[in-house]
Amino acid sequence: MLSKVMRRARVALDPRLGVVRVALSRSLCSARRLIGLRAVADAAARRGVPGAFIECGTYLGGSSAVIAERLWARDPGVAVYLFDVFTGMPEPGPDDPKEAWDDVGKFVSSPEEVRRTYQMAGLPTDRVTITAGLFERTLPGFASPAVSVLHVDCDWYEPVDLVLRTFYDKVSPGGTVIFDDYGHWSGCRKAVDRFLEERGLRVSLTPIDRTSHYFIKPGA
Repeated sequence: MLSKVMRRARVALDPRLGVVRVALSRSLCSARRLIGLRAVADAAARRGVPGAFIECGTYLGGSSAVIAERLWARDPGVAVYLFDVFTGMPEPGPDDPKEAWDDVGKFVSSPEEVRRTYQMAGLPTDRVTITAGLFERTLPGFASPAVSVLHVDCDWYEPVDLVLRTFYDKVSPGGTVIFDDYGHWSGCRKAVDRFLEERGLRVSLTPIDRTSHYFIKPGA
């Protein structure tokens, strides 16, 4: 399915991919991944699954802008909630590889930088709620609405596990769950695999590129 929607996205390259060009300079994603995210978001929008878009791990906001633009193209009322530490990568845990420590403190950003990315892409910021802080402090008190797209981009085992336990049950049947780091960081992969096994979820993880993967929540 992804190859078809990606071809469709490439055919539509011209004016509508302005947000991808902005995101290339405002994210850590390759062009291939951004175009893939755009295609996945467009497919989610066309299915009309109800709910908000939530991203955990936002950095400068490039990938979230690509996804939000496609969702808003179909439904301007979709709420967007973005979560990030913003003070740099936190320390990994015992389920993460030792090389994860090399990234601690990197990728500092701010809510203002995220809003700037949206403005550069010509997107509104009044539909976006940005929450700063460690997930273990910010997620437990968040009253989540139904979710149509969940983008998990937080690298380490413990935050990925926490995000899944916080939001998965809020994802609407037929909603999309994306893992930015599944093919790269073993801690992320371990958290996802353990969660799916624990829940008895038999889903197909579809690659967007070598590291980013997604699945559609069963039950639609």
